[in-house]
Amino acid sequence: MNIFASSTLFWGQSLEEICQKVQVAQLQGIELWVEQMILADWSIGTIEKELQQSGLALTLHARSWDLNIASLNEEIRQASVQDVVRTLLIAKALDVPSITVHPGRKMIANHSVNLYKVAMQRSLQTLYEASEKIGVQLSIELMEHTPKELYWQANMLNTLIKQYPTFRTTFDIAHIDIGISIEQELQQLHAIDKIHISDSTSLQYHVALGTGELQLTPSLWTMIEQLEVPVVIEGLCYDDTLFQQHLNYLEKVGVIQRELFTYKR
Repeated sequence: MNIFASSTLFWGQSLEEICQKVQVAQLQGIELWVEQMILADWSIGTIEKELQQSGLALTLHARSWDLNIASLNEEIRQASVQDVVRTLLIAKALDVPSITVHPGRKMIANHSVNLYKVAMQRSLQTLYEASEKIGVQLSIELMEHTPKELYWQANMLNTLIKQYPTFRTTFDIAHIDIGISIEQELQQLHAIDKIHISDSTSLQYHVALGTGELQLTPSLWTMIEQLEVPVVIEGLCYDDTLFQQHLNYLEKVGVIQRELFTYKR
């Protein structure tokens, strides 16, 4: 399994430290959040240097926290689209074949979805054209089931991307409702090129693997491995605690073999 670590697991640490820790754990790469890259002022040259020295592969996650490509506020929608285009250019400079992007969401939970879907299609058409011109694919992430999200089931996202032949999808197991078969949703989602893994509880998303309430079955890990795509361990943490918990779980269930690495905090 090609296991990557999200850079957000090491928030506030230098890129050099992050790469060293991921390398020592003998994972295959890092998913770099552009939000973190910009806030930490990591240049393209710095990223290239650290990746070369560590021998790690790279995936990219576009900014999302205060952006919305389905916003009914035209200025916000356009700014959000341009920010994704900026990430496409960063990916091109770093030779990354696709970027993960969050789909748009409703501004008000009880609004009708129709206006947002119109705005979303306008944004996606612009992004599709930019993606084709730049030569980097967009991977739209399947989101969690919350009142403002528009795309939280596999069939919803399949419908969204079907008119854009080069679009891909990112499957996040922590976004699947507790009690729902993750394997079934995984089987249904089309064009997957990345998988995000963490656990969830009824109160919190992206907790340590094995500490939540998701159905993390042995057959799920087999299915994920068979897809042969980057598998990114996720979460937000300011030290190495969550990273270590993820590694311990993956070792316990046999996804990572103990003899393959020795991780030191």
